[in-house]
Amino acid sequence: MSTQVFILCDKPKDATLILISFRGTEPFDADDWITDFDFSWYEFPELGKVHMGFLEALGLGNREKAITFQHHLQMKDTNSSESTKSIPSNTASDFIKQSSKNVMPEMGEMSAYYTVKEKLKDLLKEHKNAKFVVTGHSLGSALAILFPTILVVHEEKEVIQSLLGVYTFGQPRVGNSQLRRFMEAHLDSPIPKYFRVVYCNDMVPRLPYDDRTFLYKHFGVCLYYTAATSNKNWMRSQTQISSG
Repeated sequence: MSTQVFILCDKPKDATLILISFRGTEPFDADDWITDFDFSWYEFPELGKVHMGFLEALGLGNREKAITFQHHLQMKDTNSSESTKSIPSNTASDFIKQSSKNVMPEMGEMSAYYTVKEKLKDLLKEHKNAKFVVTGHSLGSALAILFPTILVVHEEKEVIQSLLGVYTFGQPRVGNSQLRRFMEAHLDSPIPKYFRVVYCNDMVPRLPYDDRTFLYKHFGVCLYYTAATSNKNWMRSQTQISSG
């Protein structure tokens, strides 16, 4: 599966905003649609149940080798800059790539999460006053919220402090209520940073199901609208669509 990400800065020098956009479900890509309709999950004790297909799309595991999810979702990122302090700077990136290959040779350096994270860190160092926003549509919106989630899991505190907001469009559910509680503690204080834009006739935000079998739950502020919604009142209460 290929994951496409677009990263830009608002200015070439002294940028104040970095935008990370994950591409959504492609209409004629069977792999994308299979991922959207996949209900399987991986359970991590501190984090909760997380959609397995979306984790795979970020390059954070392989269902054929379940141990790979444990490796990538451990609470402290073994591939973080903290782990490479003793490594010469010119070989640190090689160490990161090789560490991924040791677990998942088929993903290696193409892992979306590690590639985007290292690029973001470089941009934040280059643009000292910059904040970053993460966005995406459909499948891309699921990756957009999981990206900062894993940053929190990996204790990338300096990076998370620069997060301005997460804005998703037509996002499917990504995990259970435990994941919701875990992330609300980081995205709701001191002000909400996570917003889901939902169109009333879009089926994707209703997947995977939140019934007794699957237990997937939405979180974040829901901005719900219909075809008849005017510009003045298009933002609706989260209670107008099942947030659970």
